[in-house]
Amino acid sequence: MANIIPTRSIALCILIGSVLFFNACSCSDEIEENDPEYNLDDPNPCSTTDDCEVEDHVCILEEPGEEGECLPLFEMRPIGEECSQSRHCESGLCYEGECAQPCQDGADCDGDMICGDEQICEEPNPCDSDEDCSGDTACAVSVSGDGELVTICLSDNEEGEAGDACEEHGDCRSRYCLDEVCTAPCEDDTQCGVLQICEEESVSLEGEDGEFDLCTEQPPIDCASPGDCEQDELTCNTTVPESGAVEGAICGLTNPGEEELAGSCTDSAQCESDLCWTSLDGSAGECTVFCEDAGDDCATGQVCTSKSAGLGLCLAACDSNADCDGGNICQLGTTPDADAVHSYCSLDRGDGTTGDSCEESSDCETGICLEVVTYSVTDESCNNDNQCDEDYECRCDPDDPGCDQEVCVSEEGSVESRCSELCANNDDCDGDHDLSACSDAVELSVDGHTADAAACSLEG
Repeated sequence: MANIIPTRSIALCILIGSVLFFNACSCSDEIEENDPEYNLDDPNPCSTTDDCEVEDHVCILEEPGEEGECLPLFEMRPIGEECSQSRHCESGLCYEGECAQPCQDGADCDGDMICGDEQICEEPNPCDSDEDCSGDTACAVSVSGDGELVTICLSDNEEGEAGDACEEHGDCRSRYCLDEVCTAPCEDDTQCGVLQICEEESVSLEGEDGEFDLCTEQPPIDCASPGDCEQDELTCNTTVPESGAVEGAICGLTNPGEEELAGSCTDSAQCESDLCWTSLDGSAGECTVFCEDAGDDCATGQVCTSKSAGLGLCLAACDSNADCDGGNICQLGTTPDADAVHSYCSLDRGDGTTGDSCEESSDCETGICLEVVTYSVTDESCNNDNQCDEDYECRCDPDDPGCDQEVCVSEEGSVESRCSELCANNDDCDGDHDLSACSDAVELSVDGHTADAAACSLEG
């Protein structure tokens, strides 16, 4: 007679024909709660049957993964048979109408069964990548019941994708965190995250070792411009090394949705390119990227100017200091291939301001050390050379070329070097110095190249 257990006081129920005589014994589908033989007053809590102290008691689970109670079984139905409650199953768990084997890890399962996400042993669906898994499942690394590492389809835990940061295996859809980055079983690079490639890796999980094709960290990609970074999520924005003297650049991740090139910034995280060239006083900067050609790589209004290690950088073009924000200086530069000279806003190069003496371009904040010729001028007015001392001539003061009254000026001038600045008109040259004229045909030298540019110079 199924599901009938005798009470402790009566050993047998009597069935005559189809009538059950209850006056002879007490029978029930459930054990009486006060029966001490079955420890029903206060069942021991358990996670597995090993936790049960009473012989023949089994850890009965209402749901896999939850705490159970040590109780005797009603029946001993094997794994896979139909059931209506967990005390029908020798495993102590009835799950979705079938007896199932609860588990905490692969070691609790028989043969090549694996401990699934619902914490019950199940047949694995092998996979080489997510493309082999259907529905809400993902290809993951797991341990089978016989201790073998396998890659199988498990329910999608909606955690980190390949390439995302992780601290433990559970942080990843693949259930495997490699060097603090989520990996995943794969067949080619397209199935991996940014800065990852598909290659064979050694795996260790739950004390078992194996080798699989997994998404792993990609070697650095050298670059000189964004075009060298083939993936959309990458651009040329990271110096090598990250601190100290720059030796080159590699592709790095972008910040989608942030400021585009030439946008204002004070920190690289504010830029889609993840690279901010900050101003001299730190109050303003512009989003930039390493470049080779302004037309291909930079925003409108930027030039590609040569910086450290021959790398080009997209920076704002300018005609004078008035075009530059945040205390930046308008200075000359060259393209990375040194074919052209241009002017751009950047940090100052030296301490010298316009009009100060200099020996080389690095002495001046603009990088422009200009040769000027100065003349000795007397206070005496004149009408002809005879009224001037020897080696002097009667003409307008060089600082006042359109004079009404000529003065005695030395015939030969002395050459001096002065810091100058680029200009668009005379107003840009105002200041406490005598380089007050914006001359548009000044020959300037920058990085070994010469070019004619408009710069502040002497009158005349």
